[in-house]
Amino acid sequence: MIQFSGQTYSTFPWLIWEPWAPAKCKFFLWLLLQYRLWTAARLQLRKWKNNYFCALCERNLETAHHLFFECPLSSWEDTSELVDCFQQLLSSGGRKEHTMSILTLWSLWRCRNAIVFREERKTAHAMLAEIKDTALQWSMAGCNALKPLFVVNPSSE
Repeated sequence: MIQFSGQTYSTFPWLIWEPWAPAKCKFFLWLLLQYRLWTAARLQLRKWKNNYFCALCERNLETAHHLFFECPLSSWEDTSELVDCFQQLLSSGGRKEHTMSILTLWSLWRCRNAIVFREERKTAHAMLAEIKDTALQWSMAGCNALKPLFVVNPSSE
């Protein structure tokens, strides 16, 4: 047990590891819930170079809470604690909702990184299309929770 002394402990492992998602997305979510994402606020604490403002809206200091819950480009409910926001978001949902929440958070982070590292901006419409495409890819890769979203109903044709 001494090897784990001082390690960060997540109180919500079922939020991270239970839903279907690629390992990199689950690791990203673990970092998010542990306040370990390298946002501008975190870089500032270490006195590293950063852009200060949110890459998506360019209005506020870029914190994880702002990026995923307060930014006008994210449509999450505003509460004070990041973990509380995520728990509230997933409290009534099943596996499909959990997986889609992870996918949406991951897509926001990727969109932010595209702006920061490649100066590539996407519209909200393009980001939504990317989320839908990724959901289809995850479904084809074995995510049974998302398969009902892409089943064609023969009676509706």
